[in-house]
Amino acid sequence: MKKLTLTLLLILGGILLAAGICSLALLQYDRLPSVTIPTLLDRSATTALEEGYGKQFPLREPLLAVNRTLNKFYYFSVGEDNLLAIDYQGGAEFGGERLQDLPEPVAQEPEPEPVPEVELPQIDLPEEDDVAAFGTIIINGNRAMDIPTASNELIVRYGETVSRIAAAMPQTVRTFSLVTPNGGQFYSPVSFHTGEHDQKAMIDLCYGAMHGVTTVDAYLALAQHADEYIFFRTDHHWTQKGAYYAYCAFCDAAGFTAPSLDRYESGSYEGFVGSMYNYTSGYPQSKALLDNPDTLTYYLPQTETKALYYADTTLEGGIPVPVIDIALRDEVTNKYLCFLGGDTPICVIETGSSGGTCMVLKESFGNAFVPFLAQHYSRIVTVDVREFNGEGKPQLDLAQFAREQGIDDLLILDYPFMINSKAYINMLDRLIP
Repeated sequence: MKKLTLTLLLILGGILLAAGICSLALLQYDRLPSVTIPTLLDRSATTALEEGYGKQFPLREPLLAVNRTLNKFYYFSVGEDNLLAIDYQGGAEFGGERLQDLPEPVAQEPEPEPVPEVELPQIDLPEEDDVAAFGTIIINGNRAMDIPTASNELIVRYGETVSRIAAAMPQTVRTFSLVTPNGGQFYSPVSFHTGEHDQKAMIDLCYGAMHGVTTVDAYLALAQHADEYIFFRTDHHWTQKGAYYAYCAFCDAAGFTAPSLDRYESGSYEGFVGSMYNYTSGYPQSKALLDNPDTLTYYLPQTETKALYYADTTLEGGIPVPVIDIALRDEVTNKYLCFLGGDTPICVIETGSSGGTCMVLKESFGNAFVPFLAQHYSRIVTVDVREFNGEGKPQLDLAQFAREQGIDDLLILDYPFMINSKAYINMLDRLIP
């Protein structure tokens, strides 16, 4: 065994030595910056020398392609139902599955619905060589994006699960599905938002698997405003302005009228550096995120609101929480926590409006969205899917809870990583015994 190990090490060493000699022999020295003692002491000059050498390395492009493929093995999960938290204040945002847990893609896909012919803003997209990739996260300058990869079988299963939830609701309840893209669809190099990374195709496939559900075209609503500040650069969430455009699409589907954004009283928090920086802070490329923080702008509901959050469906021992916190403590670095106080198992919002009751199943993307619903409902009940029916967590029979709360509408709001997450879909499925 020792002889075999030694032989393999010698072979590997020989390959590395040969690659090094080959790279030096084929190097075009006239394309490298001149080297002197002063330039060697100049960090920027040595960086240029390294970059020049790297671009001439033999088989550079094939090796980079292999590296990009291998990157897909790195997902932020530690097990089916124990995924790593992005929101360090206690609410988990899931970043995907281990590759070996994903089923093979379905061979046949339904044809996507044709996109209405509307004029979309032109966005200058970076080239693939301009971005640095860290697992599912890529960084381009001062913007970081989380790139989902489609698992068609899981996406279809998500759609079927939402349909099963809709069928379990009382007959008078309207069920809506809103799957939003994230910023990677609009600001990444083409190869990161096409093919298996095409979030529009993921949403179309997901909606095509649903029945008895009203689907919300948040994708088009956001695409029409992609040249605006609708997604954070240092965090994986949308801004509340982005959530507003998705809310307008919901209003179109639900038969409501959305007030103009300029009718809302607004405020802002400066210096917000979010989850994308937290995940990549160990890499030098992420310093551009730290040096260029986001601004979080919030829009206050146009009616009075009172909110309590609860640990379980008994709705006992409610703790007051602002629908939008306009006085976050300075030490709260995650400014996105100003929406609903972050992720809580159940949050019940009483409003001054005269509408019925809406229940929202969500993860943290829904937090910036929910305050807009106060315009149309007298009562909003939010449920964080991840906080129930797991080991050590309280139980929730969603159909029974919906009947107890007398809901009129049910909205299920998620983003692409969730519709590709086996763990999250299992959580949704367990809501209906």
